[in-house]
Amino acid sequence: MTARVLDEATRKALQGLTPFSVKSTIKYIPEAFEKLDVPEDCKPVFTIRGLTVAEGKELDEMVARAADNSDMMKFNSDAFDLTRKCITGWVNLFDAGSGEEIEYKQDSQQAGADAETFDILPVTIKADLFRKVMSMHGLSGTDKASLQ
Repeated sequence: MTARVLDEATRKALQGLTPFSVKSTIKYIPEAFEKLDVPEDCKPVFTIRGLTVAEGKELDEMVARAADNSDMMKFNSDAFDLTRKCITGWVNLFDAGSGEEIEYKQDSQQAGADAETFDILPVTIKADLFRKVMSMHGLSGTDKASLQ
């Protein structure tokens, strides 16, 4: 029997509803950039991998703690760190001040993006990337609502 492979549109529609291999990645342009009237090669494209089983459990625990706790600064810090570990690359990310492209650097100690470089991203972009990681993991609407 021939192995079946989903087309890109179907694969995208099923994210969060079916398993997502930690060995697989997706390309993602944050929503704020999708809406901009700029050349396509000026819109950053992030490469995101799926969560490991341990990271998935960590995310579930973080969401549960956030629902019971008002320490959102700790939650944001933990959420962004987890997100950073899932970012395996990017292209077309520019410094609006200097106009220079920001090259992707991998963290020398852990998987994912270099912490110092990732930290310079605006909070709104890091939050968008976190929401994408959550949706890939398949958190329920109730879990997501508890974070709003």
